[in-house]
Amino acid sequence: MKKISLYVLLIHLLMQFNVNAQNSIKELQMLGNCSSYNISTNKVIFNCENQAKVQLQFCSGAVIKVWISADGTFNRSNESFAVVNEDLGWSGNINVNEETSAYEIFTEQLRIRVNKSPFKLQVFDKYQKLLFGDFNEKGFVKRKSQIASYKTLKSDEQFFGLGEKAGSLNRRGKSYKMWNSDQPCYGVNEDPLYKSIPFFMSSNHYGIFFDNTYKTEFKFGSESNDYYSFEAPGGEMIYYFMYGNDYKQIIQNYISLTGKPIMPPKWALGFSQCRGNYTQESQAKEIAGEFRKRKIPCDIIYQDIGWVDGLQDFDWKKSNYSNPKQMVKELGDQGFKMIVSQDPVISQVNKKQWEEANSNGYFTKDIRTGKSYDMPWPWGGNCGVVDFTKPEVANWWGDYQQKPLNDGVRGFWTDMGEPAWSNEDASDRLNMKHHLGMHDEIHNVFGLTWDKVVTEQFYKHNPNKRIFQMTRAAYAGLQRYTFGWSGDSGNGNNVLEGWSQFANQIPVGLSAGMGIIPFWTCDISGYCGDIKDHDAMAELYIRWMQFGVFNPLSRAHHEGGNTAEPWVFGAEAENLTRTAIELKYTLIPYI
Repeated sequence: MKKISLYVLLIHLLMQFNVNAQNSIKELQMLGNCSSYNISTNKVIFNCENQAKVQLQFCSGAVIKVWISADGTFNRSNESFAVVNEDLGWSGNINVNEETSAYEIFTEQLRIRVNKSPFKLQVFDKYQKLLFGDFNEKGFVKRKSQIASYKTLKSDEQFFGLGEKAGSLNRRGKSYKMWNSDQPCYGVNEDPLYKSIPFFMSSNHYGIFFDNTYKTEFKFGSESNDYYSFEAPGGEMIYYFMYGNDYKQIIQNYISLTGKPIMPPKWALGFSQCRGNYTQESQAKEIAGEFRKRKIPCDIIYQDIGWVDGLQDFDWKKSNYSNPKQMVKELGDQGFKMIVSQDPVISQVNKKQWEEANSNGYFTKDIRTGKSYDMPWPWGGNCGVVDFTKPEVANWWGDYQQKPLNDGVRGFWTDMGEPAWSNEDASDRLNMKHHLGMHDEIHNVFGLTWDKVVTEQFYKHNPNKRIFQMTRAAYAGLQRYTFGWSGDSGNGNNVLEGWSQFANQIPVGLSAGMGIIPFWTCDISGYCGDIKDHDAMAELYIRWMQFGVFNPLSRAHHEGGNTAEPWVFGAEAENLTRTAIELKYTLIPYI
């Protein structure tokens, strides 16, 4: 009897395994064979199995948009947040040469080959050298909502880019995620960080921009020496192939797609000073006076988020500022500009503004309750998250932020825009619904949509002026609206052991530049860590400064009340710092 029961159990398990395997196969979709094609202006659409279609759009002879639609509808929930121009100079007709086993298309620079059975995309240069190609039949793989594209990996191929990422510049052999994350005191190989720029370049003369805002992942040979991949848990498989003779040409093509960087005012290229507790009028005047007395060049004094009376009403904290407009004027008379921080939330303690925003539907919603999402925040108590994807929010926010600008403030640094406390482990945030979609789709562009509002509203209220706007969290295309800094660097456990974090800022900065963040700074001195012994910290501070003055934007900043002005580290440090900053100013005319 026991043997019969065992046999029945085994048969049941085998049947269940077979059912699960069949369901898994049904869930898995690849392109299969390609049977025909259609041409429409500068687009070729290839028809594949299971209604899937592949569209090649020729933006120019060197830039091709690839859109793989699993159901053949070519629908996306939102237009691209990053790409603003697809007309890069293509003219003429598309001629498709059909062979027995493949289709071929030629441009002045490229030869594109599409194998029919199974579908396989390959791109060659005009000398017939293979640049880029699908790995076997896995150019597109879909399982439920998860999508991926596998590409052939050459033995000597190297990869660069992905924006502001830590670690070595060559991404080969590693994997990276795109999920804007608040990572204070991040390690030298920590990932993900604050910004998501899904654009990379290959040593094989091409670049790829994966136009997907979900939590994308890039695996550059970390799984196999034969292939690399990029994938996403949702959205569409849309990417742009960009050919270039060198990295400069590839970057130029990417800029043509996503927009040129805004130019900062000239004074923004000077030195600036900040601290976590820069939140008082008397303190600002004192710091400015010390810089002038000690003849250390400085153009900008920052105020951190504590400057506001209520988060985020843009009113000066009355207990800390007796006459802020006069303060800004006096600092201006000494040659200083003031930049203030803003956060993308409204504190519930700030009842008047919170109720105003809530009644107008300006907050993200909690899909479980239909009410404004209750967001914990590092300061100011629980908050409402402002939904910058809602068009009506722009003018409302612009009117508020204009208040300090009318007092003479010259710009903003947009902080905590990941939004903060929304890292991968904060899964409750996925219950947030924005005007343009659920949070899993909008998370990475939340900061971008905020910066867009900040900058466009600045131009609206202050015509013919250049904005100063520096951000921590961003997505591809940020260069149209903002500058960047590398977030909370440094060693929080022991500030004196922050040498590796300091050294890491060099590849982080270079990587940021390749992600088109040309105006960038680190927090000189490193943001993290209590400075208890300024003499012991002096050498590291000097090295931070000697590196930092060569950042396009140069800001010294440290957490809390930790003094990080040049003179607190001793006479030698002050003199060497002055020399370094003076060198920066002598070089500005050559920029």
